[in-house]
Amino acid sequence: MEPREYADLDATALAALIRDGEVTAEEVARTATEALAAVQPAVNGLVDVPFDRPLDHAADEQSADARPRPPR
Repeated sequence: MEPREYADLDATALAALIRDGEVTAEEVARTATEALAAVQPAVNGLVDVPFDRPLDHAADEQSADARPRPPR
């Protein structure tokens, strides 16, 4: 996923792409991190730059996706 494509999508659209298997949660997290890193110097909007946390969470979600889930 490219940063421009990421920027054009809202959370619902991103969730649908992940759910449908078109992208992984890790790929979205990595793209979001790249986009944030690109603008952070100009906007200086973060006190702490938690670039590793979304990737850790995405990796956890991917391993959770491998486990069977009860029907909804």
